[in-house]
Amino acid sequence: MFCNNIDMKTILDNVPVPIIVFDNNNEIISINLEVIYLFNNMHTDLDYIKNYIKDWIKEELINLKNDATKEFFSLEKILKINEKNLYFKIKLKKIEKNIIVVLNDITSYKQTEIELKESKQHFRSVLQNMPIMMDAIDENDNIVVWNKECELVTGYSKEEIINDSSIWETLYPNKEYREKILNQIREMDCNFRDLEYDIVCKDGSTKTISWFNISKEFAVPGWYSWAFGIDVTNRKNTEESLRKKTEEIEKIFEALPDLYFRIDSQGIILDCKSGIHSDFDIITQECIGHALEDAVPQEVKLFFNKTIDEVFKTNNLIEKEFSIEEKGELKHFECRLIPLTTEEIIIIVRDISKRKLTKEAKKKAEENMKLLNKTIEYERLRAEFFANISHEFRTPINVILGAIQLMDIYLNNITDLKYYEKCINLKKSMKQNCYRLIRLVNNLIDITKIDSGFLQLNLTNYDIVKIVRDITFSISEFAKLKCLNLEFCREIDEKIIECDPDKIERILLNLLSNAIKFTRSGDKISVNIKQQGKEIIISLKDSGIGIKKENLDLIFERFRQVNKSLTRENEGSGIGLSLVKLLVEMHGGTIDVKSEYGKGSEFIVKLPVKLAKDSKDNNPIKHIESDKVEKISIEFSDIYF
Repeated sequence: MFCNNIDMKTILDNVPVPIIVFDNNNEIISINLEVIYLFNNMHTDLDYIKNYIKDWIKEELINLKNDATKEFFSLEKILKINEKNLYFKIKLKKIEKNIIVVLNDITSYKQTEIELKESKQHFRSVLQNMPIMMDAIDENDNIVVWNKECELVTGYSKEEIINDSSIWETLYPNKEYREKILNQIREMDCNFRDLEYDIVCKDGSTKTISWFNISKEFAVPGWYSWAFGIDVTNRKNTEESLRKKTEEIEKIFEALPDLYFRIDSQGIILDCKSGIHSDFDIITQECIGHALEDAVPQEVKLFFNKTIDEVFKTNNLIEKEFSIEEKGELKHFECRLIPLTTEEIIIIVRDISKRKLTKEAKKKAEENMKLLNKTIEYERLRAEFFANISHEFRTPINVILGAIQLMDIYLNNITDLKYYEKCINLKKSMKQNCYRLIRLVNNLIDITKIDSGFLQLNLTNYDIVKIVRDITFSISEFAKLKCLNLEFCREIDEKIIECDPDKIERILLNLLSNAIKFTRSGDKISVNIKQQGKEIIISLKDSGIGIKKENLDLIFERFRQVNKSLTRENEGSGIGLSLVKLLVEMHGGTIDVKSEYGKGSEFIVKLPVKLAKDSKDNNPIKHIESDKVEKISIEFSDIYF
C-alpha cells in the first residue's frame, strides 16, 4: 500500500489538531499545517509564528524540561490573535530528546462557561432583589439562600442566617413546632402551596408567612428545597380573600409569566399585569373591564376564543403556542391557560422567540455536524477505495509488462516469419493496452490525491518556453504517423517562471494527444507560446472535428466524453481534461476552450509569471530520453495509428 511511504512529518501535517515539536533547546523543529492555519489571519511569516509560539509557552517548556520527574503535563492558556482571545488546553510530553505540544481549542466551551456563570449570577441577583421572600436549604437543612425581602421581613441579615445550623432554633424557638415544620417539608417532598408558618423576627415579634414550594418541579443543583414566601400577618382578618390571592400569585410564579390576564366566563378581563415586556402593545390598566378579544391582536382573536372555550369545557390546564408578525418580524409565544374556578381562568403569555431560535440553531448545528462527519467518513473511504483499486490495477499490469519483456527475448529465437509477425502485433497490442491501463491508473491516483489534498507540486524556476518546445518536438513522430502538420511558434525566446515541469508536461501531452486523436489526416496542429502582461499564454490549436457549442461547458467535467461517436476508434476515460484543469489551477492558472464544430478547437492555458522564492535552480529540467518516451507512450496509448 502506498501509505507505507508516508513519514512522520506527513502524518503530523495531516492530523487535524495543531501540533508543535521542540528540541532539547526549546527550539521549534516542526509545526504542522493546523498551526499555520491557526495563525494565518494574524501573520503569514513562518518565523514570526514560531517566535510568537515560543514566547507564548516559554515558561511551560522550561518547567517541563527542568523537572526530571515529569514526562507530561497539561494546562489551560489564553492565546490572543487579532485582539481576540482563544482558549486552549495545552498538552506537553517529553519524547526522547524532544517535547511535543498539542493544542486543543476549547474556546467555545470557555465562552459557554462564562455565559453560564454570568447567567447564574444574573439569576442569583434576581432572586436576591425580588419583592417577595425567597430562601433555600441544602440536604443538611442549612439555609444557603436568604434574599433581601427575607432580611426586610425578619430583620435577620443573610450573614446571620446562611450556614448557621442553630438558626432554626432562633427562627422557631418551640421545639415541637420546629420539628413539625421540618417533617412537613420532607413529607410533602418539597412540593406544597399555601402553607403558613409563624416565624420569630429579630425584634422578638412573630409574623405569619405563607410559603409555596415548587423545588421538585424546578430542581436547582445544590438546593434540596427552595420556596417563596409572603408576609400575611396583617391580613389575617381577610383570610378568604387572602387564600384566592395567594393561589393567584402561586400560579403566576409557577409559570414565571411575561404577561398575564385573569378573565371570567364571559371573556371580560378582571386583572391584567405585564412583566418585563409589554407584549402586543397592551396597556394593562386600560384593559381591565374590557373583553379580551378587544385587547389582543386581530390575527390571534380566533385562537384565544377557541382555546378559552376548551379550558372552560374541560377545566384542564392547556398550553399552546402561536406566532404573529410584529413590525416585519415573526415572533413566537407560549400561551398557558389555567382554570382557577369554573368561572375564572388565568392566561399567561410568554415570548419564546429567542428560545425557538436557539433551539432551531442548535438543531441545525447538530444536523450540520452529522453531515460533516458523514462527509469526512465518505471522503476517507473514497480515498482508501481508489488507493486500493489503483494498487490492484498496477499489479497485473506489471505482470503483463514483464511477460512482454520475456516475449522480446523469445522472439529472437523464432525462425518462422509468419509467427514472428503475429507475435510482434500481439506484443504491440498488449503493450499499448498496458500503457492505457497505466494512464487510467495514474489519472485515478492523481485525481484522488488532489481531492484528498495529498498531491503537491514540485515548484521550481524553469524555462517554460523550452519545456513547451521540447514536448511539442518530442511528439512530432506521432503526428507524422497520422499525416498531420505540427508546428511550434514562439513570441519569446526564454521565460523563467515558477512551475512543476513534470505536471506541465502532463498537461501538454494530454492536450496534444487529444488534438492528434480528433484531427483528420492532412490537417494542422499549432502550438504557440507568448507573454501577455503578467501571464504566459500557451495555445494548442487544431483543425479537427471541433466540439459542439452545447458541449463546451461539459468537457472539463469529470468522466465526461462529449465525442461518444468516436469512442470505437479513440478510447478514453473522461478523466484527462478534468485532471488537466485541476493541474493548471494548482499552478494558479486557468484553461479555456474555443471551438467551432467541424472546423477545429483551441485550448488556451494561462499561467502566472512569478518566481519561486526558495528555488536555486533556474535551468530547465533534464529528462532521460527513455523516460520521456515512456511518458509519451502512456499519454498517447488511447490513439490507434
